[in-house]
Amino acid sequence: MFGAELIGAPRFVCKADEVHVWRVALALDRRELSAVAAVLSSDEFDHGSGFRCETLRCRWMAAHGALRMILAAYTEMAPADLCFIAEPTGKPKLVAADISFNLTHTEHLAFVAIAAGGLVGIDAEVVHPEFPWECIGRAFFAREEVGAIYQLAPELRTRAFYSCWTRKEAYLKALGFGFQAALDKFQVAVGPDEPLLLRMDGDPGQAEQWSLVDLSEAGVAVALATNPSKPVARRFEFSVALH
Repeated sequence: MFGAELIGAPRFVCKADEVHVWRVALALDRRELSAVAAVLSSDEFDHGSGFRCETLRCRWMAAHGALRMILAAYTEMAPADLCFIAEPTGKPKLVAADISFNLTHTEHLAFVAIAAGGLVGIDAEVVHPEFPWECIGRAFFAREEVGAIYQLAPELRTRAFYSCWTRKEAYLKALGFGFQAALDKFQVAVGPDEPLLLRMDGDPGQAEQWSLVDLSEAGVAVALATNPSKPVARRFEFSVALH
């Protein structure tokens, strides 16, 4: 794994067949938080400062400051100089750089996915074993997905719910949509089956253009979606380099 120290090194390159996934621990100390907050735009800083809860405020600033630092490693630009625009769907896009990216954060962790163009989406959720998932699953999942969860042993169902949720969310985030989209128009696997994207209404062959992979770790469900498919997923650990 590589750290943020590489941000000062020659340009980071993501090859066409790769997707890079950066794991960001959001529990920064005061000096580290000051360093990442310093690269935020004034609008970002104001937004982050608007959280009344100190923990949420610090985590938001850490995630978005880390995003700028990571993207800077691919553009040879200073993190604070990066500019973003919103695509028609509302998904942020980096100006003057052919790099696709997506950010997700959940409690104490964030993940950033980087690709050389195309569509990319990532989602992560901390797993709460006692979470009452049934009503949410029926409201947001395809009938086949709910049925597949119930076919599992009871002790496996909550984890399967989180797997299903993050896979669907990663796919929708790659497209630039949220969970307001027609969720019954596509189906994902709820277990470790391959391929994870099982069905897309309207053009069944289109699913083959996608790569949907599970990058979960202990206690955290993580899913990554790309189009075109990226056969190589490289993982990195972000850390703040203080000088």
